[in-house]
Amino acid sequence: MGLVALMLPAAAPAQTRTANIPADLMPLSAVPALQVAGIDARARAAAAGPRTPGEPFRFADPLAVAIAPATHGRWEVVNGGRTAVWRLRVVSDGAVSLNFGFTRYRMPLGGSLRLYAPDGGESIRPFTSADNESHGELWTPLVTASEVVIEVALPANRKGD
Repeated sequence: MGLVALMLPAAAPAQTRTANIPADLMPLSAVPALQVAGIDARARAAAAGPRTPGEPFRFADPLAVAIAPATHGRWEVVNGGRTAVWRLRVVSDGAVSLNFGFTRYRMPLGGSLRLYAPDGGESIRPFTSADNESHGELWTPLVTASEVVIEVALPANRKGD
């Protein structure tokens, strides 16, 4: 996965999480969390001054981080050893929403990437190998939450991919 750019924007469309979480996964409270600094949007807007006509709206601030399944989060093997699941919680106290830019994305066949609020109230559709692009990046829609779980599920024999 490589580098991930976090964006902390002001609003997002909602969607209900429909993914089935395997019963043998550890509770989310046991999954490591990456705490990222919140942004004072009002202070940022006041410092920027009024937007000039034609200027794009600024909805987020990028926060560059280096995250990879080998160095962050937690891997588990579930479903009788058939599925490897990697999860990381990303927390930004006070954020209205989060979205992610994966600067290195290549999902193996049979794998998926999911983003969801830990309360199960909102999620983004699963990203699969069909979302692999020649430029190798993936930029996600917003999840309206100050904490988001990034979850990768793969056939266990593809974990090294």
